[in-house]
Amino acid sequence: MKKIFGILLVLVLVVSLALSGVAFSSSPVEPPRTPMDYDVIIINGTVIDGSGAAGYQADIAIKDGKIVAVLPHLMPPGLDKANPPGLDRAEVVIDATGMVVTPGFIDTHTHQDGTIKRRPESLNFVFDGVTTVLGGMCGGSRWPIGEDLDECEAMDIGINFATLVGQGTIRRAVIGSGDIDPTPEELEQMKAMVAQAMEEGAFGLSTGLFYIPGCFTETEEVIELAKVAAEYGGIYMSHQRDEAAGIIDSVAENIRIAEEAGLPGQISHFKIVGFPNWEKVDIMIGMIEDAHARGVDFTADQYPYDTSSTGISSALIPAWAREGGLDAFKERMADPETAQLIREGIIYLLVNERGGNDPARVRLSSCWFEPDWVGKTLADILVMQGKDVTIENACELVIYIHLNGGAGGLFTCMSDANIVKIMSQPFVMVCSDSSTPRFGVGSPHPRAYGSNARVLAYYVRERGVLTLEEAIRKMTSLPAQRMGLDDRGLVRPGMWADIVVFDPDTVTDKATFFEPHQYSEGFEWVLINGEVVIDQGEYTGILAGKVLRHQ
Repeated sequence: MKKIFGILLVLVLVVSLALSGVAFSSSPVEPPRTPMDYDVIIINGTVIDGSGAAGYQADIAIKDGKIVAVLPHLMPPGLDKANPPGLDRAEVVIDATGMVVTPGFIDTHTHQDGTIKRRPESLNFVFDGVTTVLGGMCGGSRWPIGEDLDECEAMDIGINFATLVGQGTIRRAVIGSGDIDPTPEELEQMKAMVAQAMEEGAFGLSTGLFYIPGCFTETEEVIELAKVAAEYGGIYMSHQRDEAAGIIDSVAENIRIAEEAGLPGQISHFKIVGFPNWEKVDIMIGMIEDAHARGVDFTADQYPYDTSSTGISSALIPAWAREGGLDAFKERMADPETAQLIREGIIYLLVNERGGNDPARVRLSSCWFEPDWVGKTLADILVMQGKDVTIENACELVIYIHLNGGAGGLFTCMSDANIVKIMSQPFVMVCSDSSTPRFGVGSPHPRAYGSNARVLAYYVRERGVLTLEEAIRKMTSLPAQRMGLDDRGLVRPGMWADIVVFDPDTVTDKATFFEPHQYSEGFEWVLINGEVVIDQGEYTGILAGKVLRHQ
């Protein structure tokens, strides 16, 4: 009887413990996480996770710089976030009610390598939702890459920074800037420099085949260098040789480079300049789609404006006339026949390419020798000089600008219809093609401040060119995939907590061509590596960026 009573007592205890929630296990069971386990919690938002999938309601928990949970109802709606009970070990609670929560934006075409050390806060990017940038574009980069990245790591920077190595930088270091071919030994030296850069953390190779000295480089030379980047799992990105009359050949050239070198390729700031060339857009897109059908990994990036920006000299004076520098240019201008050829070349570019056949379509973004000209068009300056606004007089003004050291330019020469058509392609991502300007100085392209916000406000909200989910994919997971960043670009557990919180109904770009120094508005919270850099629209002063090295 006592034995039966003992058995019954044990059964009662087991049932009682089971009903009270105690489980039996051969090893300790970790209790479920509670909010107090996290550094940051983002509650009540609509998560658009970067994959292109529809948004969904979820809360996000962050610990030690990474996303550790994406769960519903981590905290009840309406909780007093200033004094949440039981959250004494949580630093931040963000109530994203009415807003979307997305990965931080990744800009795959910037020139931030030139300014990251001078203006490490990178506020133009941060206020536009950008948390990671890739520099070293258009064939130009710092050198040596490893030393430059070491210096960046030794300081605090405001965004995550990565770089390519520039083919033009390497070529200039080995054989100079002239229109010459390298010897076999010089080519091997250039290949060794690409290998060194890749080993030191570069993500791949860039070319600026439009610029000196890239424009003097044969395709086969680029392929040889790209093959080295391919051996390290790198990528190839190019400012095309010709974005105007010769654009079809240029697209074919870059596809060939990627295909023969065996690495992913990307056309930088994919566009067509000059009215006579606009109709070629469908051919360009078809060429890339044909490459995809052959198995070529090929993409493009784009800034959402009909105006480009580069040097007045690079855009409006033929490269052959500028070879050898300013003294060589002066010698050519001293010869009447050569000078006439130069003028004909400038007039052709003014009429058919970036000049848009109108001096009012070319605006100076910077000019060290005539500061009053900044923000003025060529037409404005001619009027100031008491001259007729003609293409011929604009040509002489371009020559004068070059002889006095050059100037930066803005060139309204693209088609909005083509911008929309290119933007709609699934292989095209969003970029800025910018660095961090000195705030309030000069008249830079507004893309430096508002590229992402402009896509969200104008092309998504106002015109419906893209869905919000697709636009976010183009800003996050697509560029992350292109760079090989498997721990950024998505809202997923295990990812670095680069996160943007904004209201899609109010986010907007403020920068214009007449008043460019204006930060985007509407990005209420921006987190970089789990640190809150923008808090309710205000900069916190935290520099949370990391140097990213290609592995």
